[in-house]
Amino acid sequence: MFNFSNDLVVATNGYEIKENEKRELENKGINVITDKIKEMKGHNGVLNSVVFQNGLEIEREAGFITPSSYATNTIGQGFSCDLDEQGLIVVDHFGRTSEKNVYAAGDAAQPAPTEIVLSEATGILVAITINSDISIEKF
Repeated sequence: MFNFSNDLVVATNGYEIKENEKRELENKGINVITDKIKEMKGHNGVLNSVVFQNGLEIEREAGFITPSSYATNTIGQGFSCDLDEQGLIVVDHFGRTSEKNVYAAGDAAQPAPTEIVLSEATGILVAITINSDISIEKF
């Protein structure tokens, strides 16, 4: 990020980070703010400042965000599949879940950003895996 600016701030929006990670950032001159963001101020689509819940306001001209993602369906729970901390179905590289003969692909099993083409590709891989697993089982 230093190729953009030497004036960097990491705002975790209330999420705690490991002390060694925080120290590493601070050793590089990067300020870490763990308070929740209350508001982002700007004009005509240009960021001017970030206001935190504790009242701190810092001037900023640009920023990068990482949106949170979470599962929007509960199909994995219905099959008793292992889920990760975001509620996504845990799969191996071929879409196999923790439950025998249950497979998952697309946004049920992969974190954001998801795109139709990526979901389609993982769906094709899972279809090939299912066919292969059935063939091996019947052999």
